[in-house]
Amino acid sequence: MNEQYVYKLLQLNAVMKINTVTFYFIIVLFAIFLQACQQTSIVAQAPDEKTAQKFVDAQKCERIICEQNQQCMVGNCICKPEFKECNNKCIPKESCCTADDCNDGQYCNEQNICKTVKKQCSYLEKWDSQAESCACIESARFCESQNKCIPENNCCTVSDCTFRRDICQETKYAARICIKDETMHCKTIAEKQNEMFLLKNNTYVRIHINSIIENGNTNVVIDKNISKMLALNATQPLTDNSMIYAEEIKHSGGVCKTYSEE
Repeated sequence: MNEQYVYKLLQLNAVMKINTVTFYFIIVLFAIFLQACQQTSIVAQAPDEKTAQKFVDAQKCERIICEQNQQCMVGNCICKPEFKECNNKCIPKESCCTADDCNDGQYCNEQNICKTVKKQCSYLEKWDSQAESCACIESARFCESQNKCIPENNCCTVSDCTFRRDICQETKYAARICIKDETMHCKTIAEKQNEMFLLKNNTYVRIHINSIIENGNTNVVIDKNISKMLALNATQPLTDNSMIYAEEIKHSGGVCKTYSEE
């Protein structure tokens, strides 16, 4: 404590004749007052390295405008945390970028949505893009017991028949296959069945109907080793001197009959 102030306090005590305890209490309060009034100096500190680097990085992004779903980082535009890069754009992380992001049998469309790969539908079916599956055409209905689409007026089970002793004949499909060389050779062949054709020079050709699919396209196997897809009335080469095509698709069955008619 400053000696000058102490001396003055002693003089004050001598004049006011304050008792010793009170006098020392006043000295203590006065000391606290002087300590509080002392001027404290503020020392400026240089920013640490991390803070300085953040400031520099922020300056690099001041005049950069990033595209949608991007943010600037150290002068470069990158995808925001909830997005990912896909073909030079940022898409939501849950979206697909390629087929690798989808389940088996799916592809990634232009909207980055996984879609089921379009399948070849069976006869009297067409692809439903909304349901992502094959569905019966308007003139047909699905028969669960036969596991296929049948003409709308065909019976599916015996419950579609009138009499108790009736049975429902299964609906079957066949293709009329024609081979043209010097003459025309046509035969109706049911699915999973085959027929032999005799061409010129006594050459035999075996035609097997593997399946009949949507729009009447017919998958045939020629002589057990050559597979062809025949569109209706569209000819294809068979041999050097012959052509083959599917003329029409025929239906059989799908009617109710009694046991005695079988």
